[in-house]
Amino acid sequence: TVYEVTINEIADLFGNSIEYETRSVEFLRFDEAEPQQVVINEILYRRLQAGSPEFIELYNRSKKNIDLSDWTLSNASGNTTIPKGISIRANDYLVFTDMESFAATSDKIQFLSGFQSLSNNGDAVVLKNKFETVIDSLFYLPSWGDNVPGISLERRDPSAISIDRSNWAPSSAESGSTPAAQNSRFERDISPPEIIFANLFHQDSLEVRFSEFIDINQSVSKKRNSSSSSQFNRSLAQSQLITPNEELEVRFLVNNKEAELLLYDPNRGDRIILSSENIIPGEEVTINIENFKDFQGNISSSQEQPVAQPVQPGDLVFNEIMFDPIRDNREGLTNQSEYIEIVNRRPYAISVEGIFLHDRPDRNDEVTAIRPVSSTSKWIPANGLLLFYADDRNILFPESLTSVFFDLDAELEKYSLRVNRSTLSLPLSGREVYLADSARTTIDRVDYRPEWHNPNLIDTRGKSLERVSPDGDTNNPANWSTNAQPIGGTPATQNSIFQKSPEPLSETGISIDPNPFSPDGDGFDDNLFINYKFDEPDYLIRIRIYDRYGRYIRTLVDAHQAGFEGSVIWDGLTDDGQSNRIGIYIIYIEAFNSATGRNRKFRETAVLARQF
Repeated sequence: TVYEVTINEIADLFGNSIEYETRSVEFLRFDEAEPQQVVINEILYRRLQAGSPEFIELYNRSKKNIDLSDWTLSNASGNTTIPKGISIRANDYLVFTDMESFAATSDKIQFLSGFQSLSNNGDAVVLKNKFETVIDSLFYLPSWGDNVPGISLERRDPSAISIDRSNWAPSSAESGSTPAAQNSRFERDISPPEIIFANLFHQDSLEVRFSEFIDINQSVSKKRNSSSSSQFNRSLAQSQLITPNEELEVRFLVNNKEAELLLYDPNRGDRIILSSENIIPGEEVTINIENFKDFQGNISSSQEQPVAQPVQPGDLVFNEIMFDPIRDNREGLTNQSEYIEIVNRRPYAISVEGIFLHDRPDRNDEVTAIRPVSSTSKWIPANGLLLFYADDRNILFPESLTSVFFDLDAELEKYSLRVNRSTLSLPLSGREVYLADSARTTIDRVDYRPEWHNPNLIDTRGKSLERVSPDGDTNNPANWSTNAQPIGGTPATQNSIFQKSPEPLSETGISIDPNPFSPDGDGFDDNLFINYKFDEPDYLIRIRIYDRYGRYIRTLVDAHQAGFEGSVIWDGLTDDGQSNRIGIYIIYIEAFNSATGRNRKFRETAVLARQF
């Protein structure tokens, strides 16, 4: 309340008088703060440069005026006492800093002698009242934001939980921070939580991660069930606030069967562990969670999520390579960027956490790794696609060169990995590129060459190399060709020249498909699949092509180890890369088994066609 005090005709002992004067006096009534009524609202922990300030901003969410005298601000290094006479008004901001010059810019910014310098690698920030009661606290990490000098971490919703990383974001203000003002990233949390990732955690358990902290405790009733039969489950439950013996209103289903909640740690509330005893690795697994909510009370009635399984060699293969993008475009279009697309050959989701690219190992087995900015909680759907793209700007996927040029859906960000570089180091002359997991186990390897492009094209700049069939050999040149779309690529979408491999033969023999085929580069039936199946794995095969007059055209494979079954692709070209005329061609297959002395020969007729 503001009072006006008026003084009129009052004199001192010497006769000096005040004839008439009015002063305003503000009276503040202070109340005690309860936990979370004053919250840590913004943190600038990484200075712009030497001599720049750090600061911690508080926000008073309540309708109370609060006296902060003798309160403490602490981090992992120590604590600092707030001097007497400092207060924070209702619904207002107060900033503490280590720089007097910065404090002089606003009456809402206070220089705090003994301000504990904040760590660039993550730190605790704890606010306690004079009675040592924790009013608010958190432990931030650089991964909560962009970790860029001079850019603060801002709280999105002051009423949402402090320790949830999803409630924090790097400032989008032009100055890099918003001290003593509403945060640039302010946003009320009115959206229900989402499942963002699920994976196999243990032989009989699953890990589920959420977009924000979920509030399980409010949904727990103390009704006991039978005890868990798994020693692993019991050991987890012994150290947690709730046990797997409690019946939940929230429902957890794994492949439509009820699952137990094994672990929920409120300090890491965006993650739970569920039981799952009947998972068969290599088969699709789906979880469904019903009636779960965040700490704001936003409820998700039901969500389904595929469970990502560990990646194994051969699960993921190279599918598209843009190694010669358009740069310095003079036609007014956005420039392209290098990218590599990966395809999941399995009918179930696969985790790509820790995955990266590297070059050929040197004589010391050292490699140059090309790692994404982050692969945390990343996965690739069953038979889905994953995109590695180069962009050295700290931007979201929709703003990347690749996304803008190819007009990609923003939803594809879930299945993309940004490499913080201007290129992926893909030379025009070709090179070996390896896809590896976190243990550097090779998942797939490609030794691409510019000669894999369609030889009938004069200029392949700005056009990607695409794989014909995911099931074919990665390093078979016949399994690759030039993208057939005018725009030059199909990142994160099905290849323009994709052809599904024919179904395996049920009996021993040879088949060809499609017949006729049309190698005209339009992305439809451009390749002929020659499929074989033998009763023994020791055959070496030779496949040669002749025209209908018996003239030799091409050798596809010579002394190729066949195994029991497989496919060989003919792109319709001659040995020297020339196109053939339309007409009938003879596919002549010879199989030699030196172990048994058995030799087999097959002849099939294929029709090469083109549109008129």
